[in-house]
Amino acid sequence: MLLLIVVVVVVTLPGAATWLNDFGGSFSFSCPRGQSVSAISYLYRQYNDDHVYNFTCSPVTEGGRESGCSWSGYTNSIFEPVNYRCPTNSYIAGVDSYFNHPFQNRRFSFKCCEDLTLMLHGCNTTDWQKTGEPLHFTVPEGTLLSAVHSQGNDQNNDWRFKFEVCTRAKYPNNVSTRLDLR
Repeated sequence: MLLLIVVVVVVTLPGAATWLNDFGGSFSFSCPRGQSVSAISYLYRQYNDDHVYNFTCSPVTEGGRESGCSWSGYTNSIFEPVNYRCPTNSYIAGVDSYFNHPFQNRRFSFKCCEDLTLMLHGCNTTDWQKTGEPLHFTVPEGTLLSAVHSQGNDQNNDWRFKFEVCTRAKYPNNVSTRLDLR
């Protein structure tokens, strides 16, 4: 009976089994075809000097035509900030990261995709997210995540992030795809 109670308590703890990685662990996350990263969650633990991450995906658009995706390769060096923006008209659909144990720091790679029926415009950058606190950032409705920036914090050895989101719009009806514009 005691074993059953322990199992139930562990399974129902808030946040249990919600992270893609362990502290100090690698992860590789990719949205299904036709979807983009629509929410980012992370938690920093100073003891581990690292974050755990989780991502959510949402459909980019109904009837869209994803033309292809590519990975950026690692966008930052150890102890260097991330300052990555997907190519024009592309959005983030995946994130890959590994933790360098000797230096206790992460490197990031991003998967960018393009939908030939969409144009991205009116991009805005969020404020810096607070350090030392759990983060849950949701991409606003009608926008797509297109860039990620980070900045180190020497006081608690944590990183903070800000995100760039762009308004998505369908190309006009008389222009069926971007290929028609070339």
